[in-house]
Amino acid sequence: QIDVALARNWTQLWSVGDNILPLSFHTVNNATDAALNLLLDVVTRSRLGTQSYGREGAITKLGLDRDRFFAQQEEVFAPLVAGLREGRSAAAVLDELREAIKALGARRPNRLSDEKEAAAEAQLARLAARLNQPTVVPGLTIFQAKGREWDRVGVVLSRAQVTTLASGLRELDEEHSIIYVAITRARRLCGKLTDGGAEDQEEADNQLPLNM
Repeated sequence: QIDVALARNWTQLWSVGDNILPLSFHTVNNATDAALNLLLDVVTRSRLGTQSYGREGAITKLGLDRDRFFAQQEEVFAPLVAGLREGRSAAAVLDELREAIKALGARRPNRLSDEKEAAAEAQLARLAARLNQPTVVPGLTIFQAKGREWDRVGVVLSRAQVTTLASGLRELDEEHSIIYVAITRARRLCGKLTDGGAEDQEEADNQLPLNM
């Protein structure tokens, strides 16, 4: 069991396994993104004891009154989380989420283009897949992890990044520096995460070096 999963971006974190709960979906670009972030916040605080990344920006984006929001967030969003957990469709929950934002005193987020609407529903589906997991591991971007350490870290690396690591890192290369930051966040063990979300730790070659 790892303590945290790290990746270059949020998309990678959502793709490695249902036992990884990232602290954000992606950058908040519109009101629907903001609403999704605040729904995720309910889950991350409940399961991980930490707020979603970008929560304050999401509150501002929606023009919510902070005091009213924090007083009513659990009451308004808890039924949506329960609906996802029980198998309610992502499309239905997304519509209910927009109504919830309206109930909190803000303008109801507009429907997005078909492509973006489908992406938002996919985000809810990925969140739903994590709600029935007995335990989840926090997922952070490498940027967020700077200056922090954990005992056991899982790192999501692309095939190109694995090749780069194997050939040696160069100090002044930005991409190399990002990989270096990721693998040096671990005090004891650093493993490469696979598409199944499990750490590759069965063979020494799959354990990433802690000291470069």
